[in-house]
Amino acid sequence: MTPALAAALDRIRSGTTVLIPGAAGEPTAVIDALAADPGRAEGARFVSCAIPGVNRADIPARVPGAAVEGFFVPDSARAAYEAGRYRHVPIDYSAIPAHLAAHVDLAFATVAPPEAGMVSPGVAQDLIPDLAAGRARLIGLVNPAMPPARDGILLPVDRFDALVAVGDPLVEPEPAPPGTVAAAIAGHVAGLVADGAVVEVGIGRLGQAVLAELADRRGLSIHAGLIGERVLDLVEAGAVDTVTTGVAVGPLAFMRRAAADPRIRFRPIGHTHDATVLAALPRFHAINFAIEVDLFGQVNAERIGPRMAGGRGGLGDFARGARRSAGGRAIVALVSTAAGGTVSRIVPTLSPGPVSLAYGEVDCVVTEHGAAVIAGLPVDRVAEALIAIADPAARPTLAEAWQTLRRRM
Repeated sequence: MTPALAAALDRIRSGTTVLIPGAAGEPTAVIDALAADPGRAEGARFVSCAIPGVNRADIPARVPGAAVEGFFVPDSARAAYEAGRYRHVPIDYSAIPAHLAAHVDLAFATVAPPEAGMVSPGVAQDLIPDLAAGRARLIGLVNPAMPPARDGILLPVDRFDALVAVGDPLVEPEPAPPGTVAAAIAGHVAGLVADGAVVEVGIGRLGQAVLAELADRRGLSIHAGLIGERVLDLVEAGAVDTVTTGVAVGPLAFMRRAAADPRIRFRPIGHTHDATVLAALPRFHAINFAIEVDLFGQVNAERIGPRMAGGRGGLGDFARGARRSAGGRAIVALVSTAAGGTVSRIVPTLSPGPVSLAYGEVDCVVTEHGAAVIAGLPVDRVAEALIAIADPAARPTLAEAWQTLRRRM
């Protein structure tokens, strides 16, 4: 630990609420320093914005005694969550800036080296620009690996309590190959997206597969909370004209290209997830992924049975924005089965627990067996359309279950 970083960590005191950002902005030097000297965390509360599938640092395990809360339940925090040492805050992504503004006292922000009295949060602009407008004290971790965004928010050097040089590598997620089922789903999703649409696609292997299927489109725009290298491939192939995002994650070479590309602009959550901004996007198609969907069109994207497996994220924000957009669509995709094909993920009714998207909030549901356009359909036809894209072996049971449900309605 350098003397400058030690001095910055001295600002953490009992009763302080500290933000630990996620994605490429994850301050690994700070986490490493706290792990080496966990007494510095005593009495403080940490707010983690670790993103499942991207960030892997287990703060509760590495910093014994630290009180940590976050907006997702990533695999890295699973043991701490089950032990009651990690608290899940279940809010929409659009609500995060207000939550942080009300609670955070001190934030560590990974930034590019300063230029002309300004610093760029680089390819991790989701949290810090909004937070900088409030009362929180900021510590800038100046990392030469963080590329400044050509079109992004700049913050004045004097907004920071201190700028500390660090040299740790930026977080790079491990790539996940799509697979044949994902490719089939992606083909059906792509059939719903025409030239000129504005598209948001969730992360993960299904998201990669969907983007690959859009390579022959023209005039697309991307508006998302997070992008990976497949988006830049579409830009360079001529399928996508412009991109608005908060975060770019992937190999360092990709993050540098994304930061330098004039067609990609980086904006905070207060813009990327704002309801008014989203509703004003023409033909906005929000494409996200679910764990299960019931015959009413309700969506669970947060839990496997009773077990939390993520968080709300931007699913609700983007789906509601798409449904308010002129010509927009809220699309949810999922693999039709789990457990080696033995469990249907199209179910009669969702099991008790959080509902990610409620009755009437989805326009289209897609599996590898087809696309069900359910917007505006009577309830019986919604059920019929969803049964038709379930696994063929599950369809008779689902049809029988629906008849039982229907008689009780």
